[in-house]
Amino acid sequence: MKRLICVWWMTLLIFTAGAQGNQESRVKKYGIKDGLSQAVVNSISQDNQGLMWFATEDGLNRFDGYSFKNYKNDPDNPKTLADNFIQNIFRDSDGSFWVSSRKGLHHFDESREQFTLYQHAVSKQEVTSPQNDVSFITEGRANNLWVAWYGAGFASFDKKTKVFTPYNPRNLKGLSSTQTIVLHEDKFGWLWVGTQNGGLNVYRVTNGKVVERNEPLSNNNAIPSSNIRCFAEDASGNIWIGTSSGLVVYKRQDNQFHTFDFKTLAGQHGNIFSLLIDHQENLWVGMQGVGLFLLDLRQFVDRPLEQAAFRHMEVLRDYDISRCTVQSLYEDKDGNLWLGTFGEGIYMKSSAEERFTKIQTRQFFKTASNVVQYHGVTYDENGFLWLCTEGNGIYKSKLNGEVIHHYTADGRPASIGDNAVQCALRDRANNLWFGTYSKGIFRYDAQHDSFVNYTYKGQHTGSGANDVRALFEDANGSIWVGTNRGGLCQINKDAQTYGNPPGINSTLMDGDIRAIEEGRDGKLWIGLYGDALYEFDARSKKASQLFYATEKTSGLNSNVVFALRNDHHGKLWIGTGGGGLYAYDYKTKALMHYDEKAGLGNNTVYAILVDNSNNLWMGTNKGLSKYEQGQQRFTNFDANDGLQEGQFNVGAAAYNDIAGYMCFGGTMGVNVFYPERVMRDLKEPEVLISAFELFNKPIEVNEKNDSEFVLDQVISRTQHITLSHDQSVFTFEFVGLNYSYPEKNQYAYMLDGLDDDWNYVGHQRTATYRYLPAGNYTFKVKASNQDNTWGDNYASIDITVLPPFYRTWWAYSLYFAMSLAIGGTVFMIRRKQDRLKKRLKIEKAQRKRERQRVREKLSFFTEVSHEFRTPLTLIIGPLEEMVNQESNPTTVRKLKLVNRNAHKLLSLINKLLEYRKIESGHVTLKVSEENIVAFLEEIHITFKDLAVQKNIDFVLNAPEPSARVWFDTERMEMAVTNILSNAFKYIGQGNRISITLLEDAERMVVQIKDNGVGIPEKHLYNIFHWFYKGNDAGPMSSGIGLALARKILHLHHGEITVESKDGQGSTFSIVLLKGFAHFKPEEIVLEKDRQKLVAESLQLPAWHAPAQADEDGAVHKGVPGVLIVEDDEDIRSFLKEYFEKRYRILEAADGKEALAMALEFHPDLIISDVMMPEMDGITLTRHLKTNLRTSHIPIILLTARNTHSQHKEGIEGGADAYITKPFSPEMLSVTIQNLLQLRENLKRFYRNLFTQHADPPPNVQTGLEEKFLHTIHDTLKANMDNPGFNVNELCDSLNMSRTLVYKKVKMLTGLTPVEYLRSLRMQEAARLLKTNQYKVFEVVYMVGFSDLKYFRQCFIKEFGHPPSEYGKSTSPSA
Repeated sequence: MKRLICVWWMTLLIFTAGAQGNQESRVKKYGIKDGLSQAVVNSISQDNQGLMWFATEDGLNRFDGYSFKNYKNDPDNPKTLADNFIQNIFRDSDGSFWVSSRKGLHHFDESREQFTLYQHAVSKQEVTSPQNDVSFITEGRANNLWVAWYGAGFASFDKKTKVFTPYNPRNLKGLSSTQTIVLHEDKFGWLWVGTQNGGLNVYRVTNGKVVERNEPLSNNNAIPSSNIRCFAEDASGNIWIGTSSGLVVYKRQDNQFHTFDFKTLAGQHGNIFSLLIDHQENLWVGMQGVGLFLLDLRQFVDRPLEQAAFRHMEVLRDYDISRCTVQSLYEDKDGNLWLGTFGEGIYMKSSAEERFTKIQTRQFFKTASNVVQYHGVTYDENGFLWLCTEGNGIYKSKLNGEVIHHYTADGRPASIGDNAVQCALRDRANNLWFGTYSKGIFRYDAQHDSFVNYTYKGQHTGSGANDVRALFEDANGSIWVGTNRGGLCQINKDAQTYGNPPGINSTLMDGDIRAIEEGRDGKLWIGLYGDALYEFDARSKKASQLFYATEKTSGLNSNVVFALRNDHHGKLWIGTGGGGLYAYDYKTKALMHYDEKAGLGNNTVYAILVDNSNNLWMGTNKGLSKYEQGQQRFTNFDANDGLQEGQFNVGAAAYNDIAGYMCFGGTMGVNVFYPERVMRDLKEPEVLISAFELFNKPIEVNEKNDSEFVLDQVISRTQHITLSHDQSVFTFEFVGLNYSYPEKNQYAYMLDGLDDDWNYVGHQRTATYRYLPAGNYTFKVKASNQDNTWGDNYASIDITVLPPFYRTWWAYSLYFAMSLAIGGTVFMIRRKQDRLKKRLKIEKAQRKRERQRVREKLSFFTEVSHEFRTPLTLIIGPLEEMVNQESNPTTVRKLKLVNRNAHKLLSLINKLLEYRKIESGHVTLKVSEENIVAFLEEIHITFKDLAVQKNIDFVLNAPEPSARVWFDTERMEMAVTNILSNAFKYIGQGNRISITLLEDAERMVVQIKDNGVGIPEKHLYNIFHWFYKGNDAGPMSSGIGLALARKILHLHHGEITVESKDGQGSTFSIVLLKGFAHFKPEEIVLEKDRQKLVAESLQLPAWHAPAQADEDGAVHKGVPGVLIVEDDEDIRSFLKEYFEKRYRILEAADGKEALAMALEFHPDLIISDVMMPEMDGITLTRHLKTNLRTSHIPIILLTARNTHSQHKEGIEGGADAYITKPFSPEMLSVTIQNLLQLRENLKRFYRNLFTQHADPPPNVQTGLEEKFLHTIHDTLKANMDNPGFNVNELCDSLNMSRTLVYKKVKMLTGLTPVEYLRSLRMQEAARLLKTNQYKVFEVVYMVGFSDLKYFRQCFIKEFGHPPSEYGKSTSPSA
């Protein structure tokens, strides 16, 4: 037995070691789509700042981990490359960059981004191929450059004197070819020269000059090819030589060459293009068409060269490079390996190994493919992974993803019965259990490589119990099963079945279980979808629900529990769907919550594992989250770290704590990793300020721009910039040099002098500042790495913002001198001003007193005019009645004269009040689009008779029959009428007045012209002023008419002007703007609103003649009663005398008295003044309308208050009509008759309220009345079959007196309560008969009658049909 255990352990350790040894590095690929200028990369280098440089056949490229910048030939700029074909780029020991081209050697000034071309001048004696085609550059120990010329040998270049010393077969003995490809000066002072067709040449070098040829080393018989491509020197001084026919090493210790048979290794040929020895003493060999080979040089410590073990790097992570041509190799200072290829761009193999191994399996269907989703994950005793899929069975594979066996539901006996495998478990006996979507549970039989099906046996008949979502083994070895709507189950291993244990509650019987864990006391913790957590005691069969959240109780933020896991310190960790992560302490019973705000990657946690260090690993919607309990720190990983790109799945996680690896399955693959190897990288990336912009436009070195700002060197090497005040919007772009994980860098910046702290901006790589005040600032930026490690290093640049010229020191000096000069002048002026101020103060006081007098006068006029309305009412009302009754023509003419002048007085009062309202801002226009031609025609007709009387030619000139413009017709009529009245008044000896309508694109102009007396020029400016009078002795006086007209035009945003000459007449022009955009929204009345206003202003339905009195003047009994409420006794007496022949009149002097009389006498209508002592009319109206006893009474308000707001207040208070004083008695009479007729119509409506669906009469508010009648109807309906239910019982149920019920029902329906109850019973009987479901005698008793004969009489009286024929006739009407 011990032997078997040892074998098992050795197998596991060997497998684990192999898996760890195969841990892959992160690989990135860049090509033309990423900004590389061309995909053939001949040479690679890195500058002192850490930026990568790539030489291509179409220019030079600089790369910062995010983007490429291209450098190419510009024929118009001599400081650019002379040629775009770049074979080699080299950084010397001084940090200078040297670039090859077919036209010579370039030195690249990195600060100014300028190229300087150096060429060798060919003498006439030198007969060679083209001289300056540079193919390779390297450095000698004498600090000189060795430059290979293709076709002209090579040269030594003195970097100080910039002079070439050429070497060719003519001046260098033994040089076998001029087609030099590569050079290398080794540490022993030998220069190795590789040619394309002349093999190898080796020379001794002294002080940068070639001395002699080493003939033994130059023996080309030891080299398999005359085409030498590259050199590399290892730490022992051995020279590795790449040729077109394989790899050769010069073993310095043995002074011998050794050739490696790469034709055998590569399979085709051994054409080597590049060699690199990295810091770990690995030799990388880049070849043509077969990719990359790796040779560990450390193996030769105890192994001969003949046993060299090369490793063919056919795949770099996800990239196949087995057919790639590797042109160049380079190791940067971070140990990253860069591969330049022929046509495939650049590969970067990171020095940092991938933390996570990704396993993906693709399914193919015709031309499409998709990635297999992995759900359940486990491992067997041999260390193989068992990966369960959504619909593709089970994959048995190695840790690197290599599939050992694929198990599917192929229909054969003992196969897996369902391809949808959702969970997996390895028990203590090393049995593998799998839960499927529809076929229950399968156990893997390793001996027969088959599956045993365990079926459900229990109460459930549906498919829920066969849908297995969770498997768990407790401390006793029992296996518990969580199903989808099949509840909690337990496996019976002997019967090969599973079922619900006895005694569990309904939720655990029917619930959707997603996770199971065992507590410290042996109880099971069960996570459910939608039911939170349950604790289940398998021994006592008791279950209790925990942390379930409702609207009234708190709990988990989500009742969906996906994952449960115990840690090593007595806590249960709970992963929820959308509610974050929870930790439950078994000992303290405390529940801690962690979410995205605390650093968790996502609030949905699908699976939880705990490593040996008690750290939590969680699969979420956004990758993996690691929680270190000791540091209380979250670290999040995503697809940029090598994770599968989708979400992780519920319960799809396994931890092999012996081998040390974890597995998490998701929708786009499986990730395998070793938790202890996922360490935080504490190295912070170097930061560069990579670009500078002004007003969002990039600023390049020594280039002209719109901002007139010159950058004399690249911004990354600039220490200080100076900006003028108008260069106020600038942006810095920055980069953290992290080539392995550039997308995971995060940045923070601040501006000393403005910011108080660092601005942490995530992955944002720009900082913009706007409108900085003048001063000195320092911009700083730092970066974190992929593990969010921040350091103290930062890049910075000083900024000086200059003030504008008017804030410079010399400007302030000028200001001071000017201030002295101005000060003296001001002093002299101030003395004069002080004298003027005294006079001005006196004048202001006088004007103030004058304005106060004007306001007091206007206020007095307004109040007096308001009081004139009541006497005018008593004058105009009786006058109209006398005119109608008087038959004597002479008396009628005199009465009409009095009436006409009374109306003139009223018109003057109205003008005064209108002017006052406009002056105080209490007027709101009601403008609508009108035909101004028709409007002027109506006014023209009004004045036509006057023109005929005065023998005046009065004409209207309009070019078109219709011209529409927006204005308030009422007020515009007032303005035009006032002007025309003045024209007729002051026509003098003139005989012509005209109205002319003019129009242009924006305005409408109404001109009123006369040839009368005219207006003196000195008075023209004042005629629109309030009560201005030009000459007290003459007839000229504008009164208030013109002042009012100007106010009205200003309200319309128009104007009124006048042109006049004394004795020749005047022309008044009214200018209106077209359209309505200049009016406020509340001033605009659309067509439908205008019609409504007209209707409201009239409040007059069709006229109905009043009731007639007897010849003796007595009113018939039963005629309507009218209550007149007026504190003015004269008006009250007038109204009583006017209406007493047609109505029963009641009188009250104030609102309080009127309210008492209305409650006592219940009049049919009330006429009330508004302004009264004790209680005003508005308050009286509210009391009456809100009292059920009086709410039905119509109310007319009479008042001298005529504003729109006052009118609105009265109507909103419940008044049925609102008439302003002075009023026409005839108009008031018509209003009374219509309101009474409306009340009669309403009575008919109420009588038939419960038999027809007609709408109530218009303009009637019926809320209280309908509610009252509905109460009666409902009360009767509840007692419909009770013949003893009468009016007394009705009054008791209504809590009202019989008298009040009688009056209220009579006023609302015209019927007595007895009649109304009988009518309602008849209506119910008619409804029952109409259904044809009941006989007549049945209906009699159903509606509360006991006598069929009496019922028949009442029915015929109500409907005109006997009840036996009613069902056959048409629907009755009341």
